[in-house]
Amino acid sequence: MIFPSLIRKEFAKTPIKLSIFSEELDSMGNPQVFEYEGLCNYQSSTKSIFVDDKKVIQITGKAYIPGDIFEEFDELTDGEVELFNNKIKRKLHKLSKARNLDGSVNFVVLEVI
Repeated sequence: MIFPSLIRKEFAKTPIKLSIFSEELDSMGNPQVFEYEGLCNYQSSTKSIFVDDKKVIQITGKAYIPGDIFEEFDELTDGEVELFNNKIKRKLHKLSKARNLDGSVNFVVLEVI
């Protein structure tokens, strides 16, 4: 059965560069770094948080990438995201893979702070 792509490639227009650090170590004892460079659909949001008579503005966003960008890894937790040709740099907060009924990955969601 063929599943439709929920995030269509023609709507992914935002340049993204992603560096994800795996919890696995390479032969030199350093964390493995996986990089991806391509296009995504980026949606941002802001909210105000009041803490101790101060107003803090938190900027968050989600990057939707069609397909599976890291097929061999399911659990990647730490990374950095550069959007709009290095104009915006964010810390990766959460990586989710939306799966089809057959277990294949339809799209990847990156939540950034």
